[in-house]
Parts: sequence; structure tokens; C-alpha cells
Amino acid sequence: MVQSGESSDLPDFATHYFISSRAPFLNLSDLVGDELDRVLEALRAEHQAAQNLRRFGALYMSLRAETEQRLRRCVVAAGGTIHRDAPHYFTLGSSAWFAGLSPQMSSIEVPLAEFPSESTSVTWYDSFAAMGAGKDLGLPVAPPDLLGTVHRLEDVATLAAAHGLPSPDDQAPSDPMTAEHTFVEIQLWTDDPIGTWLASSGSRGG
Repeated sequence: MVQSGESSDLPDFATHYFISSRAPFLNLSDLVGDELDRVLEALRAEHQAAQNLRRFGALYMSLRAETEQRLRRCVVAAGGTIHRDAPHYFTLGSSAWFAGLSPQMSSIEVPLAEFPSESTSVTWYDSFAAMGAGKDLGLPVAPPDLLGTVHRLEDVATLAAAHGLPSPDDQAPSDPMTAEHTFVEIQLWTDDPIGTWLASSGSRGG
């Protein structure tokens, strides 16, 4: 996080990244049993074919479940309103890290003004790092003052001034599971304001 956090530099939109051959806002956390196994197998094949740098499997799903459980507790404790078990995921502004994870990456931008404050949370770093779910495995962990903490959209300007914003030219690492995550993550705990995309694509999550 090295870019200046002046208010004029703050993005006014969030971005959801997805593989162009699939619908946006699909969510592994919505899947169980054989359906989840089939999707994970397809994702592993994509990774082996260098079509997706991210690695998915049992360990990833375990860490993701732990991370989302911690996120939910933090949001509820802070007085937030949750309408989904797992959130839709976005980055603050654009992310070269995410965009570079696949040669087939597409994106959807949503103005921050459309996000409902009470059902939106922010982690200053990827939520895995912010919740510290993988620290015992040597995965990246947020600094102590940001660890285990979720924030509101209203906090973004203050956080940017204190911690800076990701550099816009950061690129995707060869091993995203162990590299520092160079983006600010936004979690949307409701189907608003993306209902139009969900209805048109038949997606079940983000």
C-alpha cells in the first residue's frame, strides 16, 4: 500500500472481477457436495492450463469458510445488516493484481454511492489477510492495527490517509496464495445494488 491517500485519489467505484466465460457474481460459498467438487475440479484444470493463477481446493475452502465466519461476526458486532451468508466481493477501484490473474478476466464497476452502508464492509487488504485465517500456514497477514477488523465505507478516506492506497501498476504475482495482496476489498452482504446482473445471469453469489 504505497500510493498517496489524498481524497482526490480515492476511487468512487468498486470492481467485481470474473472469468469472461462464466457469469459474474458466482460464489463458491454457495455450493455444497458434488456440485462444489465439480466446480473445484474445473478450477484446478484451469489453473493447470495457466488460465487462472489462483489455486482452489479443500484448504482454500476451509480458510474461506473461516474467513467469512469471522467477517460476519465483525459486521454484526459493528451493527451491520447481513442478508447473505457469504458476501459479494469487490475491490476498491480497479486492481491490476486481480485483472492479471487470468487472460480471460472481465470486470463490472459499481459506483460506491450505490452500496448500502449498513450492508457493506471493507477490509484494508484481502479479507484472508485481514482476518488472519491463514497465518498458521504462513499466508499474508494484515498489520496489527488492521488485523481482525472490518470497516465501513465512510471510513475509506481516513484509512487511505493513514495507510495509503494500492499502487495502480501492481501486477499479479506468480503465486497469489503467498504474495502480499495489493488491493482493498469490499464485501456486499446483500443482492442490492447488483440485482440486475444477478437476474440477467442467473448468478447466486459474488
